[in-house]
Amino acid sequence: MSTDKNLRLDMEIVHIKDIRFGAKTEVRSGILFINKQEMVEAIADPFFSSIDIDLARPGESVRIIPVKDVVEPRVKLDGKGAGSSFPGFAGAYEGCGEGRLKVFKGCAIVTTGTIVGVQEGVIDMKGTCADYCYYSKLNNIVVVGNCPDGTEPHAHEAACRLLGLHAANYVAEAAMDADADAYETYQLTPVDPARKLPKAGVIYMAMAQGLIHDNYIYGVNAGKTNPVYMNPNEIFDGAIVNGCCVIASDKNTTWDHQNNPLLKELYKHHGVDLEFAGCIVTPTHTVLHDKERNSHAAVRMARSLGWDVAAVVEEGAGNPDADLMMMIRSLEKAGIKTVGMLSACCGEEGTTDSTPEADACINTGTDADYMPVHLEKMDRIIGDAKQIRVLSGGSLDGYNADGSVDVNMVAIMCSMNQMGMTRMYSVVL
Repeated sequence: MSTDKNLRLDMEIVHIKDIRFGAKTEVRSGILFINKQEMVEAIADPFFSSIDIDLARPGESVRIIPVKDVVEPRVKLDGKGAGSSFPGFAGAYEGCGEGRLKVFKGCAIVTTGTIVGVQEGVIDMKGTCADYCYYSKLNNIVVVGNCPDGTEPHAHEAACRLLGLHAANYVAEAAMDADADAYETYQLTPVDPARKLPKAGVIYMAMAQGLIHDNYIYGVNAGKTNPVYMNPNEIFDGAIVNGCCVIASDKNTTWDHQNNPLLKELYKHHGVDLEFAGCIVTPTHTVLHDKERNSHAAVRMARSLGWDVAAVVEEGAGNPDADLMMMIRSLEKAGIKTVGMLSACCGEEGTTDSTPEADACINTGTDADYMPVHLEKMDRIIGDAKQIRVLSGGSLDGYNADGSVDVNMVAIMCSMNQMGMTRMYSVVL
């Protein structure tokens, strides 16, 4: 572990080209082998009536529904935080954001099973859906956790969240001896003040609305937190975990937090044409006075950190639009130039909420009802295809007799990801 004051995270990346079941969980020649029975036993939880493991590879005729979360297997290799990632759930608090981290790139844990709420989504491994869903390009280890009828939704979500994290930890720890194919180092090294580079930071909005619309920060529901500074390395290292059932298209999964492309892009510019000054993670509550408290607290923190420019990244839509606009307005009034990142989910007019200060926004697409998508029949279903009838973006008659489904963009997992993961964008005509 680095003795530097600045957190240094060294990623040892193992590229996974294929996944198969085998006698031992390990990586050989780029293939991740999974001992299915051992994995089921390792993640066993009496909360579930049954747990199963299935595999879904890019290009296969497979539909996964309803999808709850996606997690990348990672494991710490040294220091006091060695072992599991996800501090507060499975990993240690000490050492988060620094040390050696083994990363299994090209594969993911996907959790599915009995539906928790209507705002879960669909992943197809080929066809039209795969054009909009980046998880379709991953080798997915699908964990199916079914619950008895009448299970309380909050307990169900919590159990599914832990199931995915434990599955990711099992895979990463069992295969941790695999040789790395690539290395990446992340450290916010000091920048000479004489260069007068602009200080840039990210306002990281974390869902905290209750009703299973919550993210978790170091294992704590974001609704119980205040705005807090966070080194981007902490986010890469699992400090933020998805527990959120917002609409599937706009959801940030745990995988998204682990692989946030905006943070990686700002790292590329650090010390070149800007000074990356970290993140302020702020909860998005439903009540107006909480929104005001958080926006002003976050801005005071940004001013104290000397930020010159900021990017504000939204999750979800509707109620969080107010937080987004309040944050942009407060930052701009404080003299901090601000860019908003959001998708449109508000009909053809595109004005659920706005403010004159929001004059620089990046739109990652629109998932409104006028964007219907026909998803072809898949030969194999992991989960329950008929759940499309109750998912957001689906309909009672959306499941067709031939096995195809009709949805709008809302139902496709992370099709409008507001971190900038997708190829989607909007054009003003």
